[in-house]
Amino acid sequence: MQADRAHQKVAPSTGRVVRDIVAEGGVSALLFRGVTGTMARNGVFNLIYFGFYHSVKEELPKLDGWWAELGKKCVKFLASHALRFS
Repeated sequence: MQADRAHQKVAPSTGRVVRDIVAEGGVSALLFRGVTGTMARNGVFNLIYFGFYHSVKEELPKLDGWWAELGKKCVKFLASHALRFS
């Protein structure tokens, strides 16, 4: 087999993990676990991505045709994501 499934016998199931979290901190811990980290990560990403996207959007010329505009939007999208990973 390609997959190594030996770890599945030792790893807890999803249901078991949910029960452990609820037992430890209640339903609110289940709902809000990791929210702060996620919001911080997404906030920084959105700051860079949308800031770059909207500043570049005004600099590029208006193109004729639907496909040309779609291509321009794809280039802006890829450029702003490349900026994120650099």
